[in-house]
Amino acid sequence: MGIANYVRPNVPPDVVKKLGAAGLTNLLQLMADSYRDLKEMGFVQADSRENTITEEWLVQISARCQQKPTSSYVPIQQKEDSTKAKSRGNPPTVDFCFRHRFDNRVYFGAECKLLDEGSKKYLEAYLSEKEGIGRFLDGRYSSHSGAGAMVGYVRSGSCAKVAESLEIAIQKLAGTPKLNKSQVLSNFDQLYESLHTRECPINEFRCFHLLFGFDCITV
Repeated sequence: MGIANYVRPNVPPDVVKKLGAAGLTNLLQLMADSYRDLKEMGFVQADSRENTITEEWLVQISARCQQKPTSSYVPIQQKEDSTKAKSRGNPPTVDFCFRHRFDNRVYFGAECKLLDEGSKKYLEAYLSEKEGIGRFLDGRYSSHSGAGAMVGYVRSGSCAKVAESLEIAIQKLAGTPKLNKSQVLSNFDQLYESLHTRECPINEFRCFHLLFGFDCITV
């Protein structure tokens, strides 16, 4: 079927069901492997900006996709989601996603945040209703998807310590969700999950939390 003949359904399919368990695992594995590539390059420094890290991470993801294409999903940065867009201003924009080639409404999105150990400011931004995980929970992102991801860039400090702080703080969100170690990837130990209920077409939302440590030395 060519692009010209492609007819979109009124309601976009859930990307999680479309991918299946194996497909979702493959995307998460690609994200983790590309993080390792970026870390080995030594590019990220203690003062590297969030958007800069995301851009360089996406370069590594794209390079791996060229070696082993991810079927019908394409990695892109700054994906607009017009589902809940207001009449004025720009639509909400997720930091990164794997988007379906033929339907721009179908994507697995990731919101990226700095999350250094000991930073209350970064932890609050990560869990913020306005700019963090709240964008998934109120449907501005991925309202028709059963899962998405939050990515924490731990430039300095311990990912394990950051996870401990996140585990406590996340329970203050609606429904008192719990942060649990994920068993999806066997070779990446800083992957976590939390389950949330929201007022969206797909009301149960599974959030994956990937903590990427860079072991930067602060001066």
